Amino acid sequence: MSQCFIALIWIFGTPFIFINCKCICKLPTPVFLMHGLASDNSTLDYLVSKILERYPGTPIHNSNAYSNSFSYVPLSSQIEGHLGEEFLKFNHQYPNGFHLICYSQGGLLCKGLVQIYHNHSVKNFINISPPLAGYYGTLLFNLTVPEEKLVEILYNPKTQNSDSTSNQYKNPKYLDLYLKYNVFLPYINNEIRTAKSDSYKRGFSRCKNIITIGGPHDGVISPWQSSHFGFVDAYGNVIELKDTEAYKNDTYGLKTMDEEGRLINHVRSGINHTSWVNDDGVIYDFILPYLN
Repeated sequence: MSQCFIALIWIFGTPFIFINCKCICKLPTPVFLMHGLASDNSTLDYLVSKILERYPGTPIHNSNAYSNSFSYVPLSSQIEGHLGEEFLKFNHQYPNGFHLICYSQGGLLCKGLVQIYHNHSVKNFINISPPLAGYYGTLLFNLTVPEEKLVEILYNPKTQNSDSTSNQYKNPKYLDLYLKYNVFLPYINNEIRTAKSDSYKRGFSRCKNIITIGGPHDGVISPWQSSHFGFVDAYGNVIELKDTEAYKNDTYGLKTMDEEGRLINHVRSGINHTSWVNDDGVIYDFILPYLN
């Protein structure tokens, strides 16, 4: 938008019009993006192109930290390593705020970023099909072993300290082992109270809005309700968001944000896991409107 000052001045009987305009422009809000497991930032190229098409000139950082095989580095190490450094640099560069868009495992990483670096300036935190409440399945591990053996492998300290997928594994039949041996998820979700729990909650609640996107045909995130902070019990019964202990106890701010209208969950059927970030319907309906 431009603001103009117009003056009509007579000089020696001749009229002159002077026009002085200045642009009062609101620049697009910057965007930080993070890719998922076993991929790199090119996964999000189509989404980036749509953001720039709708909001030309948007400052964008599409992180390539821990790409491909390096995405299996333990989640805490990624958050405290190069990914955390990029996030803090972007946060310092744009203290008036930026949007955070994170896909798949990237959503869990970004949840860690906003909680650990709790003095952030994130506005809208958009999660695209992430295992926010954990992952309970076998597809990620490429192992054909009985469940008891899988639990033994994934909750082994050596595995926990070497593989990111084990950090998101939550088996509802073995919650005692999960709480004892998982070195990431029960802490970032405040299922285990520590000296950092309060700051984790402040960091989560500091986001202006938290938007989650997922659906029943995802095919990778298991259960798919984890994309919206839901999960299943030991018998496979779905525990919806408002019935989870995290929500009822407001463990890290879910209930507060929901009651304030700042927790927004979008469900769409017919989208598989690799298609979320390339589907125009998802992008135009659930992502671009929050970048205005």
